[in-house]
Amino acid sequence: MSDLTRTADFGHTVSPAVDPSPLVGGYELLGEIGRGGMGVIYRARDLALGREVAVKLLQERYAPGSPTARRFVDEARITAQLQHPGIPAVYRVGTWADGRPFLAMKLVRGKTLDQLLTANAEFDLLAVFEVICHAVGYAHAQGVIHRDLKPANVMVGGFGEVQVMDWGLAKVLGTGADRSVEPAPRTVTDPDSTHAAEPMGRDEATTRTVYGSILGTPAYMPPEQASGNTDRIDARSDVFGLGGILCALLTGQPPHAGTTAESVRVAAASGDTAAAFARLDAASASPDVIALCKRCLSLDPAGRPENATAVAEAVAEIRRSADERAKAAERDKLSAEMRAGELRKRRRVLVWAGGVAFAVLLAGIAGTSVGLVRADGERRTAELARDAATAARRDAEGNEAVALAAVRSFDPSAVGGQYKSYMSFGPSYPIAELERLAERLADEPLKEARAREMLGLLFLQMQDHESSIRQHERAVALYDSSLGGDSPDTLRARQQHAVALYWGYQGGETRIAESKRISREVLTARRRVLPTDHQDTLDSIDFLVGLLDVGDEKDEAIALGEEGVAICTRSRSDQPREMVRALDRLSAAYARSNRWDEYAATSDRLLEVYRTTLGRTHMQTRLKTSQIARLLEAAKRHTAALKHYDELVTITRLEPKVEPADPYLNWKASMLIALNRDRDAIAALDEWLAAIALWSPTFRGSNAAQVLGLRFRAALRLKDTGECLKTVERYEALPPDGAKALFDAACWHGATAQLLVAEGKSGDAAGEADRAMAWLTKAAAAGYNDRKTLTNSDDLAQLRGRDDFKKLVAALGEPSAPRPSPEK
Repeated sequence: MSDLTRTADFGHTVSPAVDPSPLVGGYELLGEIGRGGMGVIYRARDLALGREVAVKLLQERYAPGSPTARRFVDEARITAQLQHPGIPAVYRVGTWADGRPFLAMKLVRGKTLDQLLTANAEFDLLAVFEVICHAVGYAHAQGVIHRDLKPANVMVGGFGEVQVMDWGLAKVLGTGADRSVEPAPRTVTDPDSTHAAEPMGRDEATTRTVYGSILGTPAYMPPEQASGNTDRIDARSDVFGLGGILCALLTGQPPHAGTTAESVRVAAASGDTAAAFARLDAASASPDVIALCKRCLSLDPAGRPENATAVAEAVAEIRRSADERAKAAERDKLSAEMRAGELRKRRRVLVWAGGVAFAVLLAGIAGTSVGLVRADGERRTAELARDAATAARRDAEGNEAVALAAVRSFDPSAVGGQYKSYMSFGPSYPIAELERLAERLADEPLKEARAREMLGLLFLQMQDHESSIRQHERAVALYDSSLGGDSPDTLRARQQHAVALYWGYQGGETRIAESKRISREVLTARRRVLPTDHQDTLDSIDFLVGLLDVGDEKDEAIALGEEGVAICTRSRSDQPREMVRALDRLSAAYARSNRWDEYAATSDRLLEVYRTTLGRTHMQTRLKTSQIARLLEAAKRHTAALKHYDELVTITRLEPKVEPADPYLNWKASMLIALNRDRDAIAALDEWLAAIALWSPTFRGSNAAQVLGLRFRAALRLKDTGECLKTVERYEALPPDGAKALFDAACWHGATAQLLVAEGKSGDAAGEADRAMAWLTKAAAAGYNDRKTLTNSDDLAQLRGRDDFKKLVAALGEPSAPRPSPEK
């Protein structure tokens, strides 16, 4: 497949099991481009207009009249509503010769944004991002949200055109029904599905769309989408996706990362963007762009721009400001060149003065006229240079005044311990004037130290770590010589120097070790000269715990973390923010050391502070509870995790307006199953099924099938024939979607038949076996041909001696090799 000829909504090429007729509906198929989700993409020729198009055809494993086929057509209709240069146009929707629907659309030639990032290609990322925002903003204006925004779904053409692709998960807002285009239930035979627990490569885990109970790509999902809160998904959810694309453009990575799809989804559901924000802080982009990206990735939807158009306007303003700064710099450069030219001209005038006067006298009237014209020109040039110099001097004086006022108003004690305090300084601070001012303050060491400290913080914000380190070193020396090594100002500057060394980690382990050494010395000094519960001492402990925890000194990190919690417990009960920070650091240190009992106890204390301060139902409390529960679950501390899931379910039952209980019921049931409490798990799953019944029809089917599968296996382990039969009956009431769903129904009947045989109910067992055979026949007719699974499944053991089973297996024969794809 050529990199220059593809549609961006599917990133891999496979051969179809059955090639469609190459000439149907006025389109000649020229070759398969890719497949995924519901469709196969072909490059095709429009015979009527003689142009190349992309034809998207429903995959052959879905029946023409299936719900999947209807969703496929819905996708075409939604996309056809979006008439925008940044969205591929849909030309026609039709039916292929075998009855499957297809749509013909614009063929986009180019590379995906993901491919460009992987290849480190050079392009104007802000310009491309602005076009993406305008296209999505247009969709928002039409009441449509995309729900799967990521670099792999953006195409950049050879001439700079930008297209937002793959509207297969799009949803029309405000229609009452969820008109989303959603994939079929996840099955083991679906090459485009990803099971939650399946280990994946880094690229797969962060870029593939996960189909099933959660729609979209976890690496770019907002928390409300990753946690299944469909009622809260709106344009601001797409804004988070835009922030994810911008994060990838700036850092090369999405907001959420992990080794499995489930670990990425958990990070997304908990809103854990700390690692992404750290990468953004280290990115070589302007502070305005980084700040916009962080706003888009806000945990709270209310903190994000209201829609994609608002993001586009913010990008346009950033680009306009950058252009103005560039023009101002060019004007300053021109003014300087004019001043230098004027000085050279004055020197020439002095040398030539005698000769010019003599020449004028000899040349008479004509010569005098020429001299006057030349003198007038020189006078005008001199006046322009003087005007430019005056304006530049006034600007410099104004900037110096701002710099001086900034230094005078700078309160180091207010920001000294906040290790990201440099974020409070904006790019408008006149750094050049601050540097000149610091030089002129050489006779006033304390003022110079303050100016250097400000410069160190500003350079840290700009990711210029070398300059930040130099400025902090100078500030430390000035404070030390003037106030002594134990002065709070000196210690604060030393701590900021340690922070700068840490963030300048490109210097290697030497700098990290130096940062640790300085931080330890500062903490020792602060313990000696400051009160035990002083803010600066707690800040030193907090930074050092985090610094040591990521290295090999985990025991020291835990000891310090315990000290910080003890100090807060004794002296700062009225400061919940400090207690939260101390408990959060300590619990993380316990987790990294696999000390899960201590982690569980510390997390309980942390949640109690959240509940006391914010309330049980507050979003931050619920997110922290969910985050702790998921981490305990990953550590196989199922009892502890179940306690937190129970708390979340209780909250949503008491106050259903807070958010649906659905995801928590799911996780609670999983814990109950892990603890062999199958009877309780069935009760939780039934409550989950009742909640699913309120969902939109297109979203309901796949989730209900998944829940019923868990319910059936729990009933089977209990050997409860009644619950098994009840589950099978509810499963059969769902609209079957594909051969695999039919095969599952056969297996469930077969497994129930075995239970009935064990109970001595041979007549009932024979009836169940007959029903299993009937569903198996339907599955084979629908295309199920996995002979190995069919003959080895324990669920179908009761059928293997039957003649009709043997005949069906024999009719399947050996699976045939797939036919090669059409020549490209």
